[in-house]
Amino acid sequence: HGNGNGNGNGHKISYSTMDFLQKDWPQPEYLIEGLIARNTPAMIVAMPHSLKSFFTIGLAYACSVATEKALGRLVVKKPMRTMLVQVEEHGAEMKKRIKDFLATKQFVDIDPENVRIVPREEFPSSGFTPKWAKKIVQEAVEFKTDLIVFDVALTAPQMASLNVILRARIGV
Repeated sequence: HGNGNGNGNGHKISYSTMDFLQKDWPQPEYLIEGLIARNTPAMIVAMPHSLKSFFTIGLAYACSVATEKALGRLVVKKPMRTMLVQVEEHGAEMKKRIKDFLATKQFVDIDPENVRIVPREEFPSSGFTPKWAKKIVQEAVEFKTDLIVFDVALTAPQMASLNVILRARIGV
């Protein structure tokens, strides 16, 4: 059986149940236990106005410190440097939400220096472009980012393009 990486180089990419169960699969390194593994894209999908932006803000700040109670129940074994790319909310709205979060008891012990914010106002008026994605990657590398959280509505091809750039440049 091939290496199973799905690259289509003449080997099967599917396994029988017994072959699958007998294979020694590497354990993922979780950034957030059971939720987000290193080098693995994750997507949060929900209907409009269902608090996705609140979740992404809370997630970014909750992960800034090691804790067993991030957002009430998530385990973060070591602090993460997180870049929050917030294209859905205006900067003024984000500023108010972040101040509101940081004023709550749950976020008293976070480390704001472990979070970088890319506000909507920095998103190009021409929309998502490879040039903009490369700028995000450059700043993520400089910040030594562990996790990039995009609160942005991108098309599937745009997300695929961004994923390729991120994996090639910084391995997130």
